[in-house]
Amino acid sequence: MNRYPYDSLEILAQAEWHFKKDTAFDRAMACIAFDNSIEFSITTYLQQDYSPDEKYIQYDENYETYLSSHEQKLEFFAEYLQKNDLQCDFTIDDLKKMHVHAGWFFVPNPHYPGYFDTPVRELAEAYRKAAIQVFNAFYGADTENLLLRMEQEYGKAMNYRMSNKMNLGISSDIVEVTKTLKDLEAYLKFALSVMEIVPYNAELSLLALWRLFFTHVESTSEDMDNAVFRAVSIEKALEYEGSVHLRMQTIHNIMDEVNEIVAFVKDYPMSSNIVRELRQRHSRWLRPEITAVHIVQKPCVVFLETKTYSDQTETITRENLSDIMSSFSAKSTAVENAKSFLDLDSCSLFVTTKLLVPEAEKEIAEIYNTKFYHIM
Repeated sequence: MNRYPYDSLEILAQAEWHFKKDTAFDRAMACIAFDNSIEFSITTYLQQDYSPDEKYIQYDENYETYLSSHEQKLEFFAEYLQKNDLQCDFTIDDLKKMHVHAGWFFVPNPHYPGYFDTPVRELAEAYRKAAIQVFNAFYGADTENLLLRMEQEYGKAMNYRMSNKMNLGISSDIVEVTKTLKDLEAYLKFALSVMEIVPYNAELSLLALWRLFFTHVESTSEDMDNAVFRAVSIEKALEYEGSVHLRMQTIHNIMDEVNEIVAFVKDYPMSSNIVRELRQRHSRWLRPEITAVHIVQKPCVVFLETKTYSDQTETITRENLSDIMSSFSAKSTAVENAKSFLDLDSCSLFVTTKLLVPEAEKEIAEIYNTKFYHIM
């Protein structure tokens, strides 16, 4: 067997290892790996230079299109089956649904907090059957016996490291992935506590924390959700198996997406203290007892939080900016809303907040040639 199907077979073997362990965690990992094996079998077949059985049909003009997405690869598989008069027990729609379903394993069950939806044995068997049939269709192999031979040759642990290329940079990638996900977990805890969704010390997994944030913040996207899930899957594969069936560049691309998500989560719930910038812009009128000003956000609400210190007493007050000005939206991060807030002129600031001293009214009215009609 040339190295192209051998790489695909390795992914099947890793999935088989999880399948045979048959714990709830391993069934989920097996389904994810079998699902990835289906895509990898199609991809490697499209990318190989020749076909040993000479059944490969070159689609020169559609080559890049077929490689462009998971759905397009399945379309190629359907055409391949038809042109070569082959059968598969699963329709293309079945494989698409299985791919979507695999993306939801390890996602918290909303009906039972702290628990996760994991596949039953029968579902894992269906994923296994589909992956083996796709592999057989392309390579005409007795995959069941090949998997048994690999297990006998490499041991029941099946902790494969057969491709030196696959392991280049693995140690550093474990560190990078773990650090990024730890950062994400810390910022999620802080964000959810500021948003008053769960206490900071709540004992929830990273995926549980992310799902809470994802469901409460309107500006999150399905792409962000998929990136977090894939990053967690990569971390588990690197931790438990020592290798991963994705190319290093693919891992780096996913982690770049997750780093952007980390930055978004970090900036979302609360801005830094902007009192210094306010004093620079409104030094004559900003109330002297104000010590800190933050933009703070909860789902669908943007607050102006002000801290004052007077008579040895610290006081914290919040004003709802969302109800006053439509330009402040919880779809943006608190950092972005803070920048917009700093752009307000003294007239707008006096009308919409209580940051300025009452004596400022006359001077500001003269400067802006206006009269104030107080809305607060």
